[in-house]
Amino acid sequence: MALRPPLLRRGARVAMRTYELWDHETGNRIGAYPSELAALQDVARDVAEYGDESYTTVGLVASGGDQPSQVIAEGSVLAIKARTAVSGTASS
Repeated sequence: MALRPPLLRRGARVAMRTYELWDHETGNRIGAYPSELAALQDVARDVAEYGDESYTTVGLVASGGDQPSQVIAEGSVLAIKARTAVSGTASS
């Protein structure tokens, strides 16, 4: 049996979790993504082309939904997480 979303009242809003890349040095949002994996794929592409140094001031933040905002990773940890996530999906 397939899972179905819960029924909503007319006009009810669903709070979706979003994943955003922020440059904490400039205060600029670099991008917003529907999933952590989508954000990490963009990071992995950039890191492959420009190196880990291109993400030293960037953090990945999850916000929205029914949970408080949370920093997922930043700087070199973000670059490593991105490479790991993308290499893991390539072998699946």
